Order: sequence, then structure tokens, then C-alpha cells
Amino acid sequence: MSSSLSRDELIDIITYNNMVEEFVAWLRNVKGISADPISLKDIDYNLLLEFARSKGLLNSEAPKEFTEINKQIELYNMDVKRSTKPKKIRRKT
Repeated sequence: MSSSLSRDELIDIITYNNMVEEFVAWLRNVKGISADPISLKDIDYNLLLEFARSKGLLNSEAPKEFTEINKQIELYNMDVKRSTKPKKIRRKT
């Protein structure tokens, strides 16, 4: 992804990743801006972009957590045994 994202797309990325509270804390602690209680749509575009970049939200690669989850799912799927029909046993007569 590049910086050609719209303001709404950046807001969607931040909210989708449940980082609104972290963003507000970042504004307060790092930038010295009090953002309570305003809308994210009122925040400067460059601040939204800077936060998203600093948190790795704009990387084309999947976040580290998702990579780990996918590995765990793959390992689980490898461990799942497929059920098969029992073999017929022929009796000698």
C-alpha cells in the first residue's frame, strides 16, 4: 500500500485493527495533541498516515500476529487425522 490512501481508508485501517485507543494515546504522548472527544475524521491526514506507517499497518506483508496464527492453523491441519473407513476383514472358511 502507498500513501495514496484516502483519509477514510486510513481511518478504516486503524479502526479495523482495533487501534483507536492506541492512536489517541499516541497523539497525546508522542505528538502532544489532546484528541478527546473528537472524531478521527477531524484529525490531520498526515498524522493518520504517520501513525499507520509507524505501526506497520501499511505494509503489504501480513502482520506478524497473522503469520503466527496461520502457522498454527497449518500445524493443526497437519495433525488432524482423516477418518477412513475400516478395512474389511476376510474370514477363512
